[in-house]
Amino acid sequence: MIATPYSRAFHPAELNARRVLLVAQGPWHLDMYASVFTALPEIDWTVYFEAPGEALAPLALAAPSNVQLIGNMTDVLLRMDDFAVCLTTLATPHRAHLRGLQIFTACSRLGIPVLELQHGLFQLGVAFVEVSKTPGSGFPSAAMGAAARNFRDDLIGWSGEDGIGLPQFHDLKPASDDGYVLILSNLHRSVFSEVERRLFYEGVARLVRKHRGTKFFWKPHQSELQRKLEPLYAPLMSEVGANLHLLTKEAMAGTTTLELIRCCSRAVSSLSSVVLELEMYAKPTLLYAPVSMEGAVSIMGTVHPFVDDLSLSAAYDDLLQRPDAYRMQTGFLKPFEPEKLRAILRRNWRSGGVSKADLAQAILPSIEFLELTSAINRMKSDLRSAIKG
Repeated sequence: MIATPYSRAFHPAELNARRVLLVAQGPWHLDMYASVFTALPEIDWTVYFEAPGEALAPLALAAPSNVQLIGNMTDVLLRMDDFAVCLTTLATPHRAHLRGLQIFTACSRLGIPVLELQHGLFQLGVAFVEVSKTPGSGFPSAAMGAAARNFRDDLIGWSGEDGIGLPQFHDLKPASDDGYVLILSNLHRSVFSEVERRLFYEGVARLVRKHRGTKFFWKPHQSELQRKLEPLYAPLMSEVGANLHLLTKEAMAGTTTLELIRCCSRAVSSLSSVVLELEMYAKPTLLYAPVSMEGAVSIMGTVHPFVDDLSLSAAYDDLLQRPDAYRMQTGFLKPFEPEKLRAILRRNWRSGGVSKADLAQAILPSIEFLELTSAINRMKSDLRSAIKG
């Protein structure tokens, strides 16, 4: 199925039209912010994340009528004069988030406010920083170094007096119980040590072996099953079979993590934003809380931590007997309030138009950089093909 363009009569007033640009990390954010699009139908949204056309087309067809999708940087830059506000989940000063920097540069030159939209329960540059003597090296605990300011003009958070609430906490379907245990892991981040990762995977693997009559679904983060971490998650991977099901993107076939949470019986999770979704549906949950997470866990309300296979097994046995006692109250969950987000957008809305001359000057350095990068990548690809041939 192809999403084809269409034409209609031009109206001069459309030159004054303004959209909100959301610079996202991937298509999963379409599910995360679905209620934002539908609860603010008067706003036209453009969502950008890198994706080939064949992957973008079905997502665009399924999106609400006030949402358009763009899958490459150049097309975003050429349309920067359409946007009154830019929301982003890519504001962290980290090499993995450099993709948005070209857009933020253009926004700064054109006077478009950049607002960082919270997308993680404990997020770099929002709730904590990672400290290392080798920042950016890629070694454990080396991602950030000293505290650094994110690339934003302001922050839109979930909790607290000014928070807009959790976007998913809006017009909820009722909770269900399909009888499975949901394992949610998010251990690719450098804040976790190798020992801590191994303790989690080995502990869950032993839990799966101990309860062969129970169905377990394991949903890792999309960046977690990478080759360099394979020796660490191998113990859990070896249990994939009769009662442990690995939920990759392909295996989920369009099912969302939120839907998995809504229908599970209970959960074992590492610390991430899914914890709020588990609390939202009142699911009995055991939370992985190793040393690196002690600071975060200490400021939460009622949670039920474990640190290794023994504490996990003991807590799970008790949970089976007293499930109601294992429902969380983190202190960070509040329902989505569309009016608060609407007021923030109105307060930051850029008034006035942008001339095409100003737009060209603002985006030309970025366009030239992208074209140069593309040419270099083509040369590398041609060279690899020649060597193989």
